[in-house]
Amino acid sequence: MVALDSPSPEVLRKAAAVIVCVGFDSLSESENMDRKYTLPKGQDDLILRMARYNDNVVVVANSGGEFDLSAWQDRVKAILLTWYPGQEGGNALAAILSGKVSPSGRLPFTFWGAKDKNPAQKWYDVQPQIHKDPKRQHYNYTTYGEGVFLGYRGVEHFGVTPLYPFGFGLSYTTFDYADASVVPSGDGYDVSFTVRNTGKVAAKEVAQVYVAPENAPVMRPAKELKGYDKKLIAKGSEERFTIHLDRSAFSYYDTKSHSWVAAPGAYKILIGPSSGQTKLEIEVKFFILPAS
Repeated sequence: MVALDSPSPEVLRKAAAVIVCVGFDSLSESENMDRKYTLPKGQDDLILRMARYNDNVVVVANSGGEFDLSAWQDRVKAILLTWYPGQEGGNALAAILSGKVSPSGRLPFTFWGAKDKNPAQKWYDVQPQIHKDPKRQHYNYTTYGEGVFLGYRGVEHFGVTPLYPFGFGLSYTTFDYADASVVPSGDGYDVSFTVRNTGKVAAKEVAQVYVAPENAPVMRPAKELKGYDKKLIAKGSEERFTIHLDRSAFSYYDTKSHSWVAAPGAYKILIGPSSGQTKLEIEVKFFILPAS
């Protein structure tokens, strides 16, 4: 950890940008435990001090999940989540920060931004129950009280807007979505659309397709991710995406029959760069199709 009195304010003010690396390690984050929701001690203060003397602060965070960044999120220019990148992580980070490579990662979870916004807060960091089984070792039992509305599936259900939605991620360019179509194919449908790079650099886009049942026979999430694809698109160019939605994309698990049921009816096909941003929308009538 860098001492809070170094570097000096004069050095910070003269710097073109300040990169602050923070996050967790094997002592503060691991499996079989709920780590603290905040960054380790002193790291929030370090970021705030850098931002006090320089307007161009980039925070690089090593983390396996989200954390509370409400103390400084509006004080920095960029946040780069690097997970735990390994021995080549430094080279990858340098390539991204220098602009040699455009970042193209997307959040595989919902980043609520603060613990009190997370619908699972009630069950977070709670001492797990210990179940005793005479036939095997004792094991921890964790409650997922959200049920089927885990993560992004609970945004509409709980009425909470996350700081960064599931599937979110920025790059050094911009993309436009257009010309969507849905046609029957095999045991489901092919969803096709065009993505155009409208910016000045080549970059990869992760296009995502969500299915939203309009009149579900059981309680279901408002939408669920059912397909995605990632393509490198040159500046000023476009790529055609085709994502197949099979029978399972329209199915739910029926607890009475203990089987997956594909419910016929109306569905919306939502296409976009994240669960929180829909660029294209098409309504389809799903009918029971023969399994392939």
